[in-house]
Amino acid sequence: MMRENEEFVDLAFLGGSTGRRDSQPGWQNFIGRTLIKKSILDIGSGLGNSRSRLSQNENVVTLQEPAPELSADIKEDISKIQDNSFQFVTAFDVIEHIPDDEAFIKHMFRICTEGIFISTPNYNVFKCKNKYHIREYKPEELINLSETVSNKFILFVCNNTMGQYPQKLSNKAFLNTMHPALGVLIKKV
Repeated sequence: MMRENEEFVDLAFLGGSTGRRDSQPGWQNFIGRTLIKKSILDIGSGLGNSRSRLSQNENVVTLQEPAPELSADIKEDISKIQDNSFQFVTAFDVIEHIPDDEAFIKHMFRICTEGIFISTPNYNVFKCKNKYHIREYKPEELINLSETVSNKFILFVCNNTMGQYPQKLSNKAFLNTMHPALGVLIKKV
């Protein structure tokens, strides 16, 4: 059962750097090194630091960010983005800000042709005390959410919230992890 944060403040309506920081360089560099010559849509790109990291290996990166005053290629809601329009869709520490997480992940999967990557804080470590998070996920909850779109996924964890030095884990090891950062690469094909 998800625990919703009663103090939640939705960043989609806040411009500028309020509630945002460059906190995902490890995850972004990891995906940028992993994918080669792919079109990538980074949803909830925030300050836009992901473009240079994801564009490694000749990847073509498009940024989506609904918040006012923040630079992005796409400002519209992801529900309006065309089906199968990008090979990969990423959301680095975004899903914990989304009121309808299941609809969100289904839109990500609808937009991609090959797969999606999601990172999020581990509820077992942080207990959803961040006022900008509507919820956080226990490892089994992230697996359950992933299974709403595919049963083909790879689970990752990191020892820090910056997403540096990701480690691939088995489902069993992932369920028991106390690493602070969780990641899942969900394949469509």
